Amino acid sequence: KWFQQEKQAAEAVAVDERQLRLESDSNLVQIVTMHAAKGLEYDIVMIPFAGFGKPFASTTPMFHIEDQGGNFAPAIDFANQETNKAQQQLEDFNESMRLMYVAMTRARYCCYVGVPLIRDIKSTPVRRLLGFAGKEVAEVEAELLEKLPAELFEIQTLITHQTTQYQPATTAPLLAAPPIMPAVHTHWRMHSYTGLTRLLKHDEPDHDSFQPRPGYGDDDMDTAQPDATGPSRFNFPRGARVGIVLHDFMEQLDFSATEIIVSAQAERSLAKMGLEDPDGVWQKVLVAWFQDIVATPMSVSAPFSLKDISRSRRLDEMEFHFPIDASRRLIDRLQSANVLSRNLSLQVEKLQGMMTGYVDLIVAHEDKYYLIDYKSNDLGPTQSAYGPDALSGAIKSHHYDLQYLIYCVALNRYLQQRIAHYDYETHFGGVFYLFLRGMDGQPGAGVFADQPDFELIQQLDQLLTQPAPQLASPAGSV
Repeated sequence: KWFQQEKQAAEAVAVDERQLRLESDSNLVQIVTMHAAKGLEYDIVMIPFAGFGKPFASTTPMFHIEDQGGNFAPAIDFANQETNKAQQQLEDFNESMRLMYVAMTRARYCCYVGVPLIRDIKSTPVRRLLGFAGKEVAEVEAELLEKLPAELFEIQTLITHQTTQYQPATTAPLLAAPPIMPAVHTHWRMHSYTGLTRLLKHDEPDHDSFQPRPGYGDDDMDTAQPDATGPSRFNFPRGARVGIVLHDFMEQLDFSATEIIVSAQAERSLAKMGLEDPDGVWQKVLVAWFQDIVATPMSVSAPFSLKDISRSRRLDEMEFHFPIDASRRLIDRLQSANVLSRNLSLQVEKLQGMMTGYVDLIVAHEDKYYLIDYKSNDLGPTQSAYGPDALSGAIKSHHYDLQYLIYCVALNRYLQQRIAHYDYETHFGGVFYLFLRGMDGQPGAGVFADQPDFELIQQLDQLLTQPAPQLASPAGSV
């Protein structure tokens, strides 16, 4: 689940916004390459492997620099000539010398240089940089102790490692089967509305497995119809990525924002979509669309619009988690409430773990709290395609009613904890699913409204956390 969310976010969010930034690196151990350390400074530097840069034999074409009458030019030798080979090795050695110099001069207080005892160490840059090229280890140590000031330099020899010589076995070992692994019950997991719908299947053999299209992938690409009237919200680009960015667009803006602020956010959102808009056509569409969305009254019984909601009276992207321990009885109750079809069944014996999700928006208005979800589904190329019957059909086909019932359980629990003397029927105003493409500023346009019965919410709350009958565990299971 986390990996899928991260992939979706990575597609819609700029790289610099996704980069992890630490508050301070000053107290951390940093592992960097010598190239990356150029121009930087550290209190203490450790160069554990300073024996690099020794010449090595190679049969590949050699890259080197040739002096062509005072002009230096890069060249590749495919003939493997000795003079060019020597030139390449000299250039590589000099580059390693420069790299070693960069590494050793990064330290402010102390630098540890690890010099390995290898056969060709006397021809490596670190030996030449210290002025001891071609000499043996014993000679180097003696001269270092003699020439370098003791208060600044110290030599430590680390060669006291025991080694074990390999001894082949005289007899072949007997192969035995591994012990039987204990059975692990996988009922416990992180659940969500999306995951729950994927666990549903049709009982009839002539039906394919139920495959919902919930969440940010709401746009129905196969139902999109061409519109020749020019750019509008009806033919605005579709797809999961667009859905993510539209959600972010609504979240970032104050619902009473000025046109200048909305236009600037629209430009950023279009860039996140990767939508080229050199003439600003789609930017104008998005600005006008936003104004229509926030001006649309929710319903006759709740005639407020989003522009009536200040920042302090809204909660965006409320994340929730609550334990779940449910059985087939949960599905039975949803079917009796006409939320799920009778020919759907659960593919697992029970649901255990945690129920999690994100509520797009919760608003408070006149002492009531409303649950709001944005939907970017394309239901058709005209306003008539977003009538009440069409919205109800979309709710049923995508099982959004199951989604908002789960959200209502979570919100009801949240409000019980936050409001003194909380009463569902007094404080909970209802559910609004905003089909954004159908919102044109007219009352209820593109808005699906519902207020689930309190008895149903109570029963679902109990069924979601009512333990299923325990199954006998086989011997050795955990």
